[in-house]
Amino acid sequence: MVREVNQNLQLNGKGERTQEAYTRTIRMLVEFYHKTPDLITEENLQHYFLHRRSRPVVTSHFTDLL
Repeated sequence: MVREVNQNLQLNGKGERTQEAYTRTIRMLVEFYHKTPDLITEENLQHYFLHRRSRPVVTSHFTDLL
């Protein structure tokens, strides 16, 4: 699935960082639900993104030093 997503992103002219961001999001979804991507439903996606929005943003230590 990740390979297919990356191929589609490449075909649509998306850069490497965008591909990495999508891959990271897929990995986080898999870890959150303990399911393969093909078993994650649209309802799961909505729940996950609401959960992510409700959490405070954590800044990195490097950013705090600036």
